Amino acid sequence: MKFLLYVWHMTDPRRIVAIAQALHADGLAIKAGDGTGVWQQFQASVEPVRQAGLEPWAWSFCYGNDVPAEATVALEAIRAGAAGFVADMEAPDYDGKDAESRLYGAIIRSRTGYAYPLGVTTMSSPVAAPALPWRTFRQWASFLSPQDYAWAYAGGSVAEVARTYATTRGYFRVPRIWPSLPLYGRVTAAETRAALADIHAHGAPWALLWDADSLLDQPIVAPTFIESIAQVLEPFHEEVP
Repeated sequence: MKFLLYVWHMTDPRRIVAIAQALHADGLAIKAGDGTGVWQQFQASVEPVRQAGLEPWAWSFCYGNDVPAEATVALEAIRAGAAGFVADMEAPDYDGKDAESRLYGAIIRSRTGYAYPLGVTTMSSPVAAPALPWRTFRQWASFLSPQDYAWAYAGGSVAEVARTYATTRGYFRVPRIWPSLPLYGRVTAAETRAALADIHAHGAPWALLWDADSLLDQPIVAPTFIESIAQVLEPFHEEVP
């Protein structure tokens, strides 16, 4: 299994790269845009991230209000060197937008082909967000990355990961489901280990981790937490063809 660490704001590139390296992450998924707006931080980060031995991935939040322009944001990141791209299409912004999802995928796939790793991240399951265009996601997305974040809060449970697989497998083949896991809130190393064991058992080649920004916000707690999470991730590392 490989690991991608999300980055919202590349405010401290050296520390963020150091965190990724400490976690033995394989890449950074850096925010490259929001809606129709390009965030230049991704283009500026591609070469430094590569030089650090990490894969530069990109992600952008999509609203579905100007699909061609949002697809252009993705294509700019891909041209700049993104090893993979993740489109964030959440409820309620993307509720009922089957046509928009289909168009977004068609525009990007017309340029990249279907071998390029283009995924979608969204709510944890069709049960949590039934109005999202789950069926059209699978027409163009290489993988689905459900946001299994509820267990970061009081009352949440790591069992959410198992529920995600149970409810999304009707839309995506299980190896194409790569859950996004939280590194903030009340998350513990033991819970992360349990979630990863479930993901690994389902054969997912990647897991995504949210996020570097949260670790930067906790300068005192973070070093100890990063070390404990790194120890949890280590046994799950393996080469992905």
